[in-house]
Amino acid sequence: MFQQPSLPQERGNTPSFHPQYRPDIDGLRALAVLAVVIFHAFPLALPGGFIGVDVFFVISGFLITLILLENLARRQFSLSGFYRRRILRIFPALTIVLLATLLAGWFMLLDDEYRQLGKHTLAGAGFALNFVLRSEAGYFDTSSEAKPLLHLWSLGIEEQFYLGWPLIVWLTWRRKALFPWVCLTLLALSFGNNILRVQGNAVATFFNPLSRAWELLTGAMLAYAQTRVATGKPLGNGGILPGMAGPLAANLLSLLALAALFAGCLLVRPGQHFPGWQALVPVAGTALLIATGPSAWVNRKLLATPLLVWFGLISYALYLWHWPLLSFSWLYGGQAPEPAIRLALVALAIGLAWLTTRHVEWPIRRAAAARRNSLRLLAGMMATALVGGLVLWRQGFPARLGQPSLADQKLDHRFCLAAVRKQGYCEFGTPTAGKALLLYGDSYAFHLAKALEQAAGGRYRMFLVWSPTCFFGMALRPPGHAEETCDARRRLLGELKLPPLQATIHAQFWRAYGLDSVPAIRSAMTDALMDFRLKPARTVIVGPTPNINLRCGLALHYPGVAPKSASCMDNLDIENHDYQARFASALAELPLPPGARWVYPMKTLCPGQPSHCTLIEHDKVYYHDNSHLTEAGAARIMPELLQAIEGP
Repeated sequence: MFQQPSLPQERGNTPSFHPQYRPDIDGLRALAVLAVVIFHAFPLALPGGFIGVDVFFVISGFLITLILLENLARRQFSLSGFYRRRILRIFPALTIVLLATLLAGWFMLLDDEYRQLGKHTLAGAGFALNFVLRSEAGYFDTSSEAKPLLHLWSLGIEEQFYLGWPLIVWLTWRRKALFPWVCLTLLALSFGNNILRVQGNAVATFFNPLSRAWELLTGAMLAYAQTRVATGKPLGNGGILPGMAGPLAANLLSLLALAALFAGCLLVRPGQHFPGWQALVPVAGTALLIATGPSAWVNRKLLATPLLVWFGLISYALYLWHWPLLSFSWLYGGQAPEPAIRLALVALAIGLAWLTTRHVEWPIRRAAAARRNSLRLLAGMMATALVGGLVLWRQGFPARLGQPSLADQKLDHRFCLAAVRKQGYCEFGTPTAGKALLLYGDSYAFHLAKALEQAAGGRYRMFLVWSPTCFFGMALRPPGHAEETCDARRRLLGELKLPPLQATIHAQFWRAYGLDSVPAIRSAMTDALMDFRLKPARTVIVGPTPNINLRCGLALHYPGVAPKSASCMDNLDIENHDYQARFASALAELPLPPGARWVYPMKTLCPGQPSHCTLIEHDKVYYHDNSHLTEAGAARIMPELLQAIEGP
């Protein structure tokens, strides 16, 4: 990413073409990286700033393909030389950031967080983090702020593209008319994959190199137009559009392109089925700015200004440094840091980026021993990957914190997930039992399942029907996929062939649906419970689970965990007790079916007024995250739950 063409030819390299330096492209890089940094540090200020990554994809596809085509035309092309230059460009800063992140994680992360960082380091060093993040995505996934290397997904997509693209260019360039058709065909297939898949699974599409390749290929088509390989008449460095449409049209188009980029940064939102059609905004805007050339007014007067050019020169290192700093600050405090701290961290990232670029990247790339340096860098990256693998293998080295391994206590997400995805429900417990229990709800039903199976002692067949989008089977969120999922779950209840039901246990994430919206909650619960298709002997409704700060709570028990403040739980304890009171008051008048019972986890896990909620006892941690329970935590409420299921 962020290919920098302005440096002189590296001594000792195979002679190769480098395009004449265009400061406006460095300025465009600067806008892109600053958009990403602002989005990560102040997301409300620039909610669509993440499209800066799409800008980088187009720039990279343009510059790399331009170099490939010109080197082939000059008979200076070498695959080994290409990959050697990629190593010299990408590896120095990346290795430093990976090692620095691992070192900081040793002192700041819980063992499960550090184990995940080791896995991400291993994947990041192998340029495969986008695939790992795709496999982790799901309802129980760690929040993005808790992944210090999350941003390396884009580097993985780019380097995966360059594993095959130089070979494709080499195979097609001799037949001049073939290259643009191959490029356009691949571009169309990739864009079609993006459009077809984004509605069904936006997360998978976001991280899929096949759904992102069209953005790099857009830059590649610009490079083809720039060199005009088909006719052997290079256009030089004046851009594509001025010679075709005239300077006035080029100026107008550059203004339009810049406006499109700014509009995208303000209007595009995360989670809106991106990339999809919306990705056309940054891709088309970037392509137009490149095509209008350095003489267009916007490019000459804005993008080529010294300050933006300077940011463009450090853009790669700034991209690498900024997110780990912001992520660690979030992890340390358990929440987003104050704006002043975020601003200071951005300034620190800029300083580190300049030092890395000036004193690491440039000296290595200018060195005479390019071949030896590339081999050393490759060895260094392999060693970094091994260190990440060691952290993963040792489960995050829990002994360094003087605490038991949290990784061993976290809920196994694989339990029942495959069965639910395949058939809509999961069966566990004792297959031959004469009576059954049905757990119904969202993930707060899921996290009770293993503990309930253990506590029931083989007395029941058990069924779990859950969805992360439904409140008592009703979609209270905006219409769309959630409604379809909830409708499917309700239909499933009428189709299941169950033995006599001792009880249904309804468990929900109450806070997600806004307890203040009491009429909607009462209506949804009343309709769902009164019209429930299965008629159990008992109906048990599990109230809200306490909301806690897991890192903060662990800091009270284990000296190696940050933060240290013993007061960081106070506000949450008061909030939990206040929420419990409002919860009971709001639903006191709710009409329930005969035999319905309430179970209140807060009464068990947060006894007293206003004492601290219990997070850990005898080295057993009760929380999987800030509100989901581990099996040990769920076991604490099982006596009350079984009493509601079986008692008088």
